[in-house]
Amino acid sequence: MSTSHPIRKSKFPSSKLTSPEKVRFRYRLDGFDADWIDGGVRREAFYTSLPPDTYTFRVIAAGDDGVWNETGAVTAVTIKPRFSQTKTFYLLLAAAGALVVLGLHRARVSGLRAREHELARVAEERRWALVALQESEAQFRTLFENVNEGVY
Repeated sequence: MSTSHPIRKSKFPSSKLTSPEKVRFRYRLDGFDADWIDGGVRREAFYTSLPPDTYTFRVIAAGDDGVWNETGAVTAVTIKPRFSQTKTFYLLLAAAGALVVLGLHRARVSGLRAREHELARVAEERRWALVALQESEAQFRTLFENVNEGVY
């Protein structure tokens, strides 16, 4: 998951009207750029991986005389986080994960209870079959013992 924002572009005008095609620019985004970036005669700045924060964008210019205006222009730039970068998103994600775990646990317990009932039913059937077999064996022994007495 990327925490960067899409390309940000900023245009800036030139205050030197004598030879606007010869005006050179430098810009810097405080909190992101470590040093001034030479923009040349281009009046645009592009940023591609700005994490959410508040920045100060600064621009200075030099005319055809080569003297840089050290005051320049300043503007504040605020990049708000995407929903997927907020604490609310992470809390919802954790809640969804907990619900999935709870659902899986309930499904497992339900399966175990069904298996327990099935095993109890089979055990009861086998117990009744054993009782019936024992009764049949007792009847057979009685019959066999009576038959042996009658043969002698």
